[in-house]
Amino acid sequence: MIHMDEETTKDSDECCEDCDCEEISTDDLAQSNQVVLSALIHLLVEKGVIKEEDLDALLEEDEESDEGDASGEEGEAEDASPEEDDA
Repeated sequence: MIHMDEETTKDSDECCEDCDCEEISTDDLAQSNQVVLSALIHLLVEKGVIKEEDLDALLEEDEESDEGDASGEEGEAEDASPEEDDA
């Protein structure tokens, strides 16, 4: 849990018992961030700052990156291979 008030954000371990902070779960915070990012992306596409085709390519690239992260440290292994070839 994260405690937030107008001036501070702190982990629940650091927050005092009698404070009037609003307690927010990290899942709720992540969901809120996703909503804001989706709205921002929609606005950027709508205003022509980002082309929809470019956005689709970025999203595909991001999904591939996420799949690599989920399967282990695949990206680091690929980075190490060219160095071995040069040696």
